[in-house]
Amino acid sequence: MTRKRQEQLGRAPSAAELRNARLSKLTRSSPQEPSQLPQKDGKSDISQKNVRKRKHENQESSHKSPAALKQNYDDCDNDRADSEDAAVVGKTETEPLISTVTNAHTAKEDQQDISTAEMTGSVRSPALAVPKTKVKQKKQQQHGRVLSADELRNARLSKLNKPLLQEQEKKDVNEEQHYLHQGHLEDEQNVLEHVQDLSVNADIMVTSFTGQELTSHLSHTLSKNEQDTGTDKTDTGFMVSSVSADDTAKENQDAVSSAQTIVTPIAQGNSPDMSETIIEPESEEHTCLLSQSPEKQTQSKAIAQKAEEISESKSVKELPNETLVPLLLSDVLDIPVELQGEKSTPKSLSKLYLKNIPSSEAELSAVVCEVVQKRVRREHRDKVGLCVQCFDRCFEVQRPESLAKFILEAVKTGLACAILKELEIDFSDDDDFWSDVTTSDSISTVITQFLQGVSGCGGVAVPPALLELILTQAVQTPEGRKAIIQVLRVSGLQIKNSKRLDEAILQNSALLNGVEILMNQPLLVPILSVRLKEEIKAGKEHLGAYFERESVFGPLLSVSIIPTDVKDGLNLKAVQAQMFTSLPRFPKPFADDIQRVQSNIQAVLYKCQSAVYCGLKKMMKSCRNVALEWIATVINMNEMRLSSNPYQDNTDGSASCTDGFMQNLCAVLLEFCVPFFKDISKLEKIDSSYSHSAACLLNYDYETCLAGGQIVSEKTLDDDDTKNKSESSEEQFNFMTEVFHLTQRAMNIGSLPSLTHFIKLLGQIQRARAAKQGTPLEEQLQAQEAVYCWRWDSCIMDPEFIRKTSEFYITQAMWLDLLLQRCREKGNKAEVTMLEKRVFAQLPEYIVKDMAIWFSFVARQVVVLKPKVLIGLQLAPFVDCCVNLLQRPDLVPGPIPASKIVSALAAFMQTSNRGSRSVGWGNEVMSEMALMVCACEAVQHHLGPALLHTYVSVDVVEGLDVDKEDFDKYSARADIGKLMEFLWNRRDSRISVLNMCGTEEFQAFLGATLDTLLYQLHDSLARLANVRKLQIAKEDESTWDQLSWEQQQEKEKFLKSEEGVARGFMTMAKQTLGLITMLSQSEEVARCFTQKPMAQRAANAFIGFIEALCGSKSVEFKVKDMDKYSFNPRQLLSDVCQVLLRIAKEETFKTEGFVHSLAMDPDYSPTAWAKTYTVLSEKGVGDDQMVEEFGELLTQIDKLREVQVQEVEGRAEDQKRAWDTILAPLDIPSIEEEYHNRMVDLKYGTADIQESHSFRTSAGQSHDPRSQKWKALMKEIKQLQKDLPVHLNAAIFARQDENQMDIVRAVITGPADTPYSRGCFVFDIYFPTNYPHIPPLVKLVTTGNGTVRFNPNLYADGKVCLSLLGTWHGGDASEKWNPKTSSLYQVLVSIQGMILIEDPMFNEPGYDGIRGTEEGESRSAQYNSKIRLYTIRHAMLGQLRKPPPGSEIVIRRHFYLQRQMILKQCHDWLEISEESEKGRLHLAVEELRTELEKLAEDPNIFDEKDEESED
Repeated sequence: MTRKRQEQLGRAPSAAELRNARLSKLTRSSPQEPSQLPQKDGKSDISQKNVRKRKHENQESSHKSPAALKQNYDDCDNDRADSEDAAVVGKTETEPLISTVTNAHTAKEDQQDISTAEMTGSVRSPALAVPKTKVKQKKQQQHGRVLSADELRNARLSKLNKPLLQEQEKKDVNEEQHYLHQGHLEDEQNVLEHVQDLSVNADIMVTSFTGQELTSHLSHTLSKNEQDTGTDKTDTGFMVSSVSADDTAKENQDAVSSAQTIVTPIAQGNSPDMSETIIEPESEEHTCLLSQSPEKQTQSKAIAQKAEEISESKSVKELPNETLVPLLLSDVLDIPVELQGEKSTPKSLSKLYLKNIPSSEAELSAVVCEVVQKRVRREHRDKVGLCVQCFDRCFEVQRPESLAKFILEAVKTGLACAILKELEIDFSDDDDFWSDVTTSDSISTVITQFLQGVSGCGGVAVPPALLELILTQAVQTPEGRKAIIQVLRVSGLQIKNSKRLDEAILQNSALLNGVEILMNQPLLVPILSVRLKEEIKAGKEHLGAYFERESVFGPLLSVSIIPTDVKDGLNLKAVQAQMFTSLPRFPKPFADDIQRVQSNIQAVLYKCQSAVYCGLKKMMKSCRNVALEWIATVINMNEMRLSSNPYQDNTDGSASCTDGFMQNLCAVLLEFCVPFFKDISKLEKIDSSYSHSAACLLNYDYETCLAGGQIVSEKTLDDDDTKNKSESSEEQFNFMTEVFHLTQRAMNIGSLPSLTHFIKLLGQIQRARAAKQGTPLEEQLQAQEAVYCWRWDSCIMDPEFIRKTSEFYITQAMWLDLLLQRCREKGNKAEVTMLEKRVFAQLPEYIVKDMAIWFSFVARQVVVLKPKVLIGLQLAPFVDCCVNLLQRPDLVPGPIPASKIVSALAAFMQTSNRGSRSVGWGNEVMSEMALMVCACEAVQHHLGPALLHTYVSVDVVEGLDVDKEDFDKYSARADIGKLMEFLWNRRDSRISVLNMCGTEEFQAFLGATLDTLLYQLHDSLARLANVRKLQIAKEDESTWDQLSWEQQQEKEKFLKSEEGVARGFMTMAKQTLGLITMLSQSEEVARCFTQKPMAQRAANAFIGFIEALCGSKSVEFKVKDMDKYSFNPRQLLSDVCQVLLRIAKEETFKTEGFVHSLAMDPDYSPTAWAKTYTVLSEKGVGDDQMVEEFGELLTQIDKLREVQVQEVEGRAEDQKRAWDTILAPLDIPSIEEEYHNRMVDLKYGTADIQESHSFRTSAGQSHDPRSQKWKALMKEIKQLQKDLPVHLNAAIFARQDENQMDIVRAVITGPADTPYSRGCFVFDIYFPTNYPHIPPLVKLVTTGNGTVRFNPNLYADGKVCLSLLGTWHGGDASEKWNPKTSSLYQVLVSIQGMILIEDPMFNEPGYDGIRGTEEGESRSAQYNSKIRLYTIRHAMLGQLRKPPPGSEIVIRRHFYLQRQMILKQCHDWLEISEESEKGRLHLAVEELRTELEKLAEDPNIFDEKDEESED
């Protein structure tokens, strides 16, 4: 470098430039091995082989991984401290030390420095000479090389940037510039040449000195060498560096005041042009101090004196701002920066220009930032890498000017702002022509580079100081916060849009690590806090899906391969499906290949969940309220997931978040709960009153409670309440309470609905595959089913998720038991019971239901597919909790959670019977799960009675919505039956069941079993009859071919549906019959069937069974391949007769008992029973004992019937009159007018109906006139009084209990021209606690004592299926209950107009397809003929003979005024009735005529006091 070049630079060469130049000059010939060093001039060259070797090692150091570099830096820091202490106290005199260099240059800069050094011959001491840092031999072997100077510099700069460094640097610069400008270059050259001679002779390299310091250093070294004997002085390589006395004193108070010489051996084999090094001495020879001859010592003292004189020269003046600013920016930004003159000159793209240098710091800072951003914009390849390099140079440049530090800080700020500017990517430019073709890879290049730099896995590593500065700048502006949020979102989108998610863990590992590191930054908390507050506010104005689309965590949480809809789930070409379809041997790949793909997918999900967890965890420390409120808002806005099925309601604008999003959110929340899993000391801190508090973040309003009723919050949240909610939450509840309840709710609307969706769609696929069995489509459907299951298994069968979810629900079970234990410790029994109800009234019902559903899934699926996941889990607390809750119907009155508990316990028991599909531990799990139930002490004494209660309670469910709840009472009763069978086979448990015999609850249980069997068997046989007709129709090919293709497809669809329903109901009917058969083996149970009124109910049921199997229509059930439908008529008839004979054997009543009821039943058919005897005796269905006992029963029945037949025939003979008077024309208008005038005042009234009401056990709760329920009831009363219809052809009457306003009894008359015409159908209604937010409970009372099913929507047990009541699947929201518009009046009118219709058979699902066909009309006529008979028997005769309490006057006047219309109608029904029904219908009509004539003869019919009609 020439003097002219120095003048162009406007400064003297820096210390680093001089040092590098001098090093290059001194090491042109590399030093030889110690044993080969020349003893005289030391100027021999090292071999080229060593040069190449060291150059190769230096190149390898540049490829060192950032993680390895960081570890080396940490080791260096530790060793440095040790070395400093040793050097100061003199404990390790022979330990070599290392000088740390603070500058690094490119090869081109080194060449320039060489020229400068040759010209000036000067070397400047570094700002701070750092003591030697040892690198252990083990570290060198691990990395295979010595770390490069650049690597060490980057690590050390961040630690050495202290005021001491700055002060020393200024001092050295001033001294050097003073020395150079005094013209002492020649003297300095002489000094350096002499020192070079010394250093070569002793293998010493002088790296830095300053005047007086050099003198003291050399003097100290020479004097110490004189004392050191026995050391080889020529075979030692050293580097000499200096530390000033002031610097040393600051490092250690014990340091000497004078400067000390630190001698460091040169690493053998290091590249000669390395600016710094870390070495280990090869032998003790290298640790000896410098020892020289007396002549050499004299020369050294002379040199030291000369250097001291040079240091006293005057320092150089500071540069002006116009020169300093461009100079600094040029050095840092690695591009020429010039101050633009007054005359405009052509601008070069290779330079940057400054218009002026502002005087104020604010303006100057803005100018610097603008220049920095211009420099970054010109970089098109690696903008982040450029910023990192420039940021590092800011630490390397050292200037004496006071403005230099400010400029460098402004450059750092500008670099941070430039990175933020580059991270601001607009994804919403829909007007751009290329917006549709932009890929996630192209738009996120800068973000990817940034995150890779943050993780240290990219080309450059973003220093922590730069990252901190970026976040600091981001916090201050909305744009900066938006940029950081965009980074987090784009990272998630890039992972989500990966072509193969199973490979994303390898392809995007740096991205994932960078996101996680970013989430752990404390400065990210305020950015997330602001963003989440915005999302909370906006989310409440949108639907739940807003959070998946717009939230900062949305992309990361939505990373999943769970199908989003039916089309995605069945598409084998979908991106997420190709991970499995591309496996070898697909569709039957190796299990290991499937496991490998699923494990890779789960690894990606873990990373995404971990990143979100880290972000929320950081917020929990300083912004806990915001984080918790955001989680609660996401949960609250997705509550509609409980009532919608994404596979049925598939639209592009989904209202709620996907299953994958909610699954990941649940996994994050479960991670927060891990610290208090099964920890009793922490569970005691969880508050059960969270749901009733004003500080509650969740929406619990109108959720059903465990103890009955619902959670109704009376708080009205305005804007101020919303703002203060978080504050009150922090004051009232601890973190564990908040997280525990949030996780419960998240699982309720997240994971559990996902399980339901999975099972439903899987069922659809399996049914479709069964329908295509044997066709070419079967193989494709099998492949679709396999891929669908594999995709779901990757997420929902994740071992980590299964285990944490199981531990969470085990912890919840322990918490519930803990609550009961706390209550038992206080007061007497009455007080304890009251306290328990109060506590459980604060808990939502779903927490028990979800817990049971999960463990049912575990017992049925996880045990088979992932048995090892359950190793070590203690499921006993769950079993104990379930039994404790089942035996407390006062605490868990809801039949749905009780039935779910039973289902879970039954699943546990079935594991021992299923057999293991795995080896080893799987068998033990299955047996252990069953053993947990058996070993529970409460099972012996309390489970049996609890099951009886649950079997009956599922009949009517308060607040049931079949579209929301996956509940079916017959399936629930099937599970109860399985568990009852288990208890019955254990003698200790059977006693608890037998002790219930004869009680009202046990009789209700027996009646429920008969109702269930009656429905299941009759419905199954009816479906088989339809199957047979369709089979016969298909056999007639000529007729079948005449049908259109659409008609054939419709019939085929109907056939498949009927076959499936018939098979399902027949299976359940056999299970129910098996339960009755098992129980009737006990004399105590069989005797209960003979008690009144159970005897009449049982008799009618068995008459129906015999009629179906051996009656005139039994041939209709003779389908092909009966085993296909699980139909075995021989076994079925044998079981029915076996139970029948056991009950008859225990007959104890001479009249009105079971046998008497058989004989007196109007549906008894002697022909069918005689045929039954023939089948038993001749077809070998029954053994000899059964045949004999059945014959004796027939004889007994015939004797009883002889008396009845004689009485009936006598009455029939007396009643033979001409129908002429009945068929005479009627004055319809006058009858209508009289009916209206007489009945209009009776349409609404009060009466004492509570004791006879179906919901008498539910009523009786105290009422609060201020509650919404009672306000709604007052509104209902006014509407009923005003709007109930009263007409001759259709009328509705209502009676409200005079003491309990929430129970009502309604009488609905059958509309004219229907099979229900003019009959009276009584319904009992109950308004639950949370009315009108849920519909009322409605039950049909007119069922012939539970023996008649009047309609597909009116069951024999009283169930009313209506979408308005939530008991039938509604087509849309308009058919569902609306708290604001729906009412009891609407319910009653819907029953009359939508259920009691002209062709009720078509209300049956699947039957509407045959409406209008000859087959459909024929079957509808048969169905109506049966309904007419039931209407006369039960809706007319039954009501006249025994009207329900409170409705007596209404029923009597109704039939009196309509008697002529009814008799004329009966005549018409006789004319059109089926021959098989005509005899029984005629007998019923004659009995009705008798009752009506009795009523007509009553002259006081209108004089009766109508007390119940008074308000």
